[in-house]
Amino acid sequence: MAAHVVDLKTVDGFVVFDLPGARVSAGGTRLAPDVTVAEVALLARAMTYKYGVLHAEMGGAKAGLRGDPADRTGHAALMARFCAQIQPMAGRFLTGPDMGTSEEDFGPLRERKAAPAAISSTVDGVAFEDVVTPGTASRRPRRPRWRPGGVAAGRADRWRSRASARWAAAWPPR
Repeated sequence: MAAHVVDLKTVDGFVVFDLPGARVSAGGTRLAPDVTVAEVALLARAMTYKYGVLHAEMGGAKAGLRGDPADRTGHAALMARFCAQIQPMAGRFLTGPDMGTSEEDFGPLRERKAAPAAISSTVDGVAFEDVVTPGTASRRPRRPRWRPGGVAAGRADRWRSRASARWAAAWPPR
């Protein structure tokens, strides 16, 4: 099944749904001057795989915005227009920070509803996103080592491979 791309009208950007038939899709919003649909489509596919590993019933999605993240003057206005544009997708597309964006940029989307707990969760002081993708963690670039029984060695990787995303996000630091 091919990814579905939604071109945005009020900003120079797009949303890529990896599994167009999924009831809910989720993934971050990337802001960069040269972000491409092909790049974001690969990231949306990676999100689908992450949710699949965690047995979460959702598809991967990502948004791409073309702009300069260092432009503090235009950044807030750009993100406000983006949030207004994707507001109608709120039940279908869940998003949060990625490269070039921060949680504060999504305030208009969170006014009536709290951000998903996984966005701000940490495991042993490491962001949940970095724990789910251990190879990308800036502070912990390593591959997980699996022990018999399906439990990973290392404090940040202590959930069973069949755990749900909710359970992993709620895992208490030790």
